[in-house]
Amino acid sequence: MNTPLWVNPFDNSIVPEILARVLVLYLVAILVLLIINKGDLKKLYQSNVGQRIIGWMILTPLYFIGVFCGLIPGLVVVTLFMAGVISEYSKISKLHDSYAYVMGGLVSLSLIIATFFTEYFYSLPLIYFLFISALAIRINDKQQSFRQASVALYGSIWLIFSLSHIVLLSKFNNEFDDTRALLFLVIFAVALADIGGYVFGKFFHKINLFDKSKVAVNLSPNKTYIGTLGYIFGALMAVWISWFAIEQYMGVSLWILAAIIIGVFSFVGGLTHSYFKRYYGIKDSGRIIPGHGGVIDRIDSITRVVVILYYFLIIFV
Repeated sequence: MNTPLWVNPFDNSIVPEILARVLVLYLVAILVLLIINKGDLKKLYQSNVGQRIIGWMILTPLYFIGVFCGLIPGLVVVTLFMAGVISEYSKISKLHDSYAYVMGGLVSLSLIIATFFTEYFYSLPLIYFLFISALAIRINDKQQSFRQASVALYGSIWLIFSLSHIVLLSKFNNEFDDTRALLFLVIFAVALADIGGYVFGKFFHKINLFDKSKVAVNLSPNKTYIGTLGYIFGALMAVWISWFAIEQYMGVSLWILAAIIIGVFSFVGGLTHSYFKRYYGIKDSGRIIPGHGGVIDRIDSITRVVVILYYFLIIFV
């Protein structure tokens, strides 16, 4: 089953139910925050959780178009995100413009191969290495070529190759039905895992319980082992809320295991981005989205989750 170039999303059987559930979830979250903040809208917006929810509300229409509106809108949305992360990554790491241009070209090449020549997908890391090495030789800078090439190659694997798995997951979904439920789940589960991790961390810190064991204090001082349970809880909530759309793919026990893995790798994705930011001495990769910083800040967990979920499904479905 191939993805049509353009699709009316409301022809998809799960879309009305998804929209209703997401809307109810947003309304409940906002209502709870209003109660906590005693109806103060300013405090709601200024709170970290409030900003995260508002950020996700801003991103939801873009994600919706990318997932449910067909192949061309989907590729456009993925390309926009990839262009955004390459721009931020290049700026933060002070890459030579030539490397940024090559990485931009690798975005297009990766999506073309993932979409139309999938059998060659796993040659992409080698292709990245060849292009970036050739550029390093061409620039001929004995002081910076190795560092610049290493940074460009790392970013290509971390950001471009990982996000290209969205196309593979889409193709995998098409082997079963045309609902796009698995693509929706990745984004939805990461969003709830992100919020769950923050809420759990704040709650246990406030009651001064189980919040002393830090995972990587020098990279992300607020990340605790107990906070990981919040990520897992958020992912489990996403699976439960999405159950009507995903139950046909696997049994309950495998979906519970998948939710645990999604939660853990959402957490790992955030830490991966943390060591990148700490090395370059920045707080956020950008300021494009309220409560979320830049584009990399938003997709750091997705880069890990889409890869692990894809291979998990390949093994167990």
